[in-house]
Amino acid sequence: SENGTAASNVSIEGAYYYDMLTDDSGDIYALTDSSAEDGSGAIAWKSSDQGNTWEKMLHKPEELTDACESQAGALRIGEEGLEAYVVFSEYPDETGEESVPRLFRITEKGCDELEAAEVFEQIGNLLWNINIVNDHVIALASGEQCVLYDTDKQEVLKSLTYDPYTVGFLPMQEQFLVYGQEIVYCLNAESLEEEE
Repeated sequence: SENGTAASNVSIEGAYYYDMLTDDSGDIYALTDSSAEDGSGAIAWKSSDQGNTWEKMLHKPEELTDACESQAGALRIGEEGLEAYVVFSEYPDETGEESVPRLFRITEKGCDELEAAEVFEQIGNLLWNINIVNDHVIALASGEQCVLYDTDKQEVLKSLTYDPYTVGFLPMQEQFLVYGQEIVYCLNAESLEEEE
């Protein structure tokens, strides 16, 4: 492999999957929590043989403690290769009751924590879904709303509300759909303006 990590028979079956995608060559990428049986802290994996063997691609940020848990995440293949957006919950006090969500952009070259306090002020700590909208916007969703967040400018662009816990998201090349029993929002993927 390119980064010197050989594919192995590591099982990622016990891990929780947040996202999966394939590239033009048929390789499969999986974004998981960091609970794979090898204990490496790997969160993104690549398989070139339809899931028989997996190569570690991305790891949980080193500055996070073992007690930090991932809440949600999304993968994309960008200009610099595989990229993940993941929210981790950190428990700064010993009671383990009050968590602090932290948003990271993780690539094969390293990771950056994004300034997302405004996101979590709007949606709270109950984040359950992240979607890629376009090359610089992600959607972070809680039970009753999602925010469209510009990863370059590190700011909230738009907030969308919907009926609690009855929502799905469908990112497409030209549009981003938020739907429940019917389509709630149909946004242009670039301008983020509503379309018919």
